[in-house]
Amino acid sequence: MLIAVNARTLPDQADTDRLRAAGIGGVELLIADEGRLTFETPLVDCRELANRAASLNLKITSLATQAFWEVNYADPDERRRRRAIDITMSMLERAAVLGAAAVLVMPAVVGLDDDMRPRVAYSDALSRSFEALCGLRESAEAFGVTIAVVNASNRFLLSPAEFADLIDRVNSAYVGVGLDVEAVMRIGYPADWIHTLGGRLKCVHVENRDCMAPGDTVRDALRRAGYEGPVVYVGRNDPLEAVGGWKG
Repeated sequence: MLIAVNARTLPDQADTDRLRAAGIGGVELLIADEGRLTFETPLVDCRELANRAASLNLKITSLATQAFWEVNYADPDERRRRRAIDITMSMLERAAVLGAAAVLVMPAVVGLDDDMRPRVAYSDALSRSFEALCGLRESAEAFGVTIAVVNASNRFLLSPAEFADLIDRVNSAYVGVGLDVEAVMRIGYPADWIHTLGGRLKCVHVENRDCMAPGDTVRDALRRAGYEGPVVYVGRNDPLEAVGGWKG
C-alpha cells in the first residue's frame, strides 16, 4: 500500500526527510473553481505541479474536490447534472497530465444528516449515477485515469453490496470505489465493506489516525483483500505524526 496525505493536511513547507521518515510517498491534490489547481488550470501548469511533486519524491495519487456537494450526477436540475459531468471531464484530463491514477467523484447527494426530506429520490439518484458513469467510462479509459466513486455523509450507497452492484453494472476497469472509512463507521463495519468490495477498491481515505495501526481491522482487511493502492490520510492531526505507525 502507498501511504499518502491529502494536500489540505500537508504543511506548506513540507520537509522531505520527515516525509520519507513517516513513510509518506503520495499526495492527493484538491481541485476547485478557485485556488492553485482549478478546473480551468492550463495543462502546462499541471505539468509543472507534477514536476514539483516529483522533486519532493511524492506521487500524485488522486484528485479530489468539494464541488460534487454543489452539483452532481443526480441533481434534479439537468444543467447542474451537466456541470457535474464537465467537472469530471476536467478532472480526468488534468489527472492524466499530473500522473494521478484516480479522480474521486461523489455521484449523488440524496441528503445531509440534518435534512428532513431527500433532495432527490433514491431510485433516481441510483439510475442517474449509473447513466452518468456509463457515459464517462470511455473517457476514463481513454485518459487512463480511474473514476473512484466515493461514499460520504450523502445518504447514498448505504451498503457495500449495493455499491459493488453499481460498479459491476458499469462494468469498466476504470470505474471503481474510493472508500471513506470514517463514513462507513457511521453505517456499518469497514472490514466488512472492504471484504465485499475487494478488487473494486481504488482509493481509501482514512481520518482516524488509529485505523491503520498494526493489528487494526482496517489495515488487516486491506491486506487480506490484496489492496495495493493508496491509503490517504485526511484527518486534522499532523500527517507526519499521524501516519508514523502505519509503516511495516
